Amino acid sequence: IFITEMVKIPIINLTDIVGNIKRHILGPRKPNQRTMNLCFTGKKYELSERYTELTKVMFMTFFYGTIFPAAYFFAFATLTVHYLTDKWCLLRMWRQQPALGYQISRFSRGYFFTAAIIAFAIAAAYFYSGFPFDNACKLDSYATEAYQGTHYASNLDNTTIPITISAGTPNYQFCRQDFFYLGVFPALPRFQGDLKWMSEGQEQICKFYGWTSIVIIITLVIIMILRGFKDSVMDIFFNVYKPEGGVEGTSFSNVKDINAYVPEITVKEIPFPLLAFDTSGIDTRFLGWEDLDRPYEYYSLFNDMEAFLKNNGINAKGKHNFSIVKYWPPSD
Repeated sequence: IFITEMVKIPIINLTDIVGNIKRHILGPRKPNQRTMNLCFTGKKYELSERYTELTKVMFMTFFYGTIFPAAYFFAFATLTVHYLTDKWCLLRMWRQQPALGYQISRFSRGYFFTAAIIAFAIAAAYFYSGFPFDNACKLDSYATEAYQGTHYASNLDNTTIPITISAGTPNYQFCRQDFFYLGVFPALPRFQGDLKWMSEGQEQICKFYGWTSIVIIITLVIIMILRGFKDSVMDIFFNVYKPEGGVEGTSFSNVKDINAYVPEITVKEIPFPLLAFDTSGIDTRFLGWEDLDRPYEYYSLFNDMEAFLKNNGINAKGKHNFSIVKYWPPSD
């Protein structure tokens, strides 16, 4: 599973079969520049999808890490490959997406990663309690003469395996060693019943993991409840906003390559977004994109509305239907 996660998603992203077909086959055969540009816009990516892949790897690592310690090394390699391939695709292949805040990462850290830690604590307790996973409990009696001697068994590939039973071979009885199947929580040694399979050291480890899982679950649930209370209730009654950063003496207009937040509408048939405001009131360098063939007014829905009203003899102003965007340059 880890090797598949390490290879499958990066190969799909890097090969970008659909994107290459558009750029190298369909694009050069388009009838005009506008439709050809649409073939070079790049693949749309979803940040939620990328977080899903990350969370899946983390959850599997924490869940199976107890019985498969190499999972941590596989997870490190998988996340490293994902980081490098995502960075390459983000800078060279994927289309530019709207700016997003930190809410997704904060929610993921607060809830999904917390759930992964809870899964680790619970799974570790169950895995250690179920060892050696053979559902056979050793009895105090020994094999009788009827069972002594050499017997033969075969495995799935029909290989014959000799089994020798002597007078000192102890008897074993079936016992369910899966506490999870039995519905036992927490996975403590006292729930073994009359048939015991745990060694003394195993019982100590199971006690530690069993009670630790309870502590971790209670602690993290309380933290999640308090975080949810803070986010949903305290914001209503208390001033919890804390500004980040500081004043550096540089005005907005003097920041190089900065973009303004303006109302835009993205249409997949058009290579550039439609502007839902009057572009005459803003310096166009803040829009973040430029069409070398057409002016910004060409993409203005405000201008389209003005032309529509004028051509149909309607005495009204289109500006009342759009947001007002104004820019006042700083005085020298």
